[in-house]
Amino acid sequence: AWQQRRGYPFTFFTEASLDLAEDDELTQLMVEANIQSVFVGIESPNEESLRETKKFQNVRPAGTLTDRVRRIQDAGLEVWCGMILGFDHDTPAIFAAQQEFLEQSRILHAMIGMLHAIPKTPLYERLAVEGRLDAADHSEFGTNVVPLQMSREELSDGYVQLMQALYEPAAYFRRLEDLYLRDRFEFGRAQRRYWRRHPWAGLKAQATNLFRSAYVYLRLMSDVPDATLRREYRKQLAKLLRRRPDPAILFVYLIKCAMHYHHRRMSADMNSREKPLVNSF
Repeated sequence: AWQQRRGYPFTFFTEASLDLAEDDELTQLMVEANIQSVFVGIESPNEESLRETKKFQNVRPAGTLTDRVRRIQDAGLEVWCGMILGFDHDTPAIFAAQQEFLEQSRILHAMIGMLHAIPKTPLYERLAVEGRLDAADHSEFGTNVVPLQMSREELSDGYVQLMQALYEPAAYFRRLEDLYLRDRFEFGRAQRRYWRRHPWAGLKAQATNLFRSAYVYLRLMSDVPDATLRREYRKQLAKLLRRRPDPAILFVYLIKCAMHYHHRRMSADMNSREKPLVNSF
């Protein structure tokens, strides 16, 4: 009713549980409310690590993690996620497992971080008893947790290498293309239905999308110093315009390019060791 009084639908981003994949009615209501993206705490593709952290809703016998993410995407909600490295059940194999999971599930934006123990929590108390806490305020390894099945160097180096691998242009844009071009993800499904009922509002909205797209494109071409990245962004935008010439999707793609530049630069800075590790969790 509020949306109708305002004359246009509003865009939301919200947090959700992976249980959403089993609730078709709820996903439909969220799409109808014009929620376009959801943040899901997936944490790990390692089932033992999920049980360790009591994330039991992620190990229910309702399909694989990838299947459940894809069901949410198919309903019209883009999935962002949180992932954690360094659980007691994690071995050095976890880095490749996380990369494979994010590739198969076509998740572009993952807030990845190393496990960190917060004071006065059960995890903190347990690790203190086990002598597995780093007391330094700013650890060189990026976390105060001493992992169980790998060295601290393996954890921090694996984290940085995973970030680098995920935001290599080829890997990032492969996930983007799989979701938006190959499978034609319906971003803003309710908004488009609104535009069909109100053509004038749709025309104004798409004109605004074109204007905003031009602005973001000019900023990317002028402010991204890496000529190779600029060429990659132009190539991806040209591919989009050939296969899906839609001003709303064009604007989404340009924002994805800007976000890629942020992630890519952050991971490159950490990999160079010129700046301290940024534990995004």
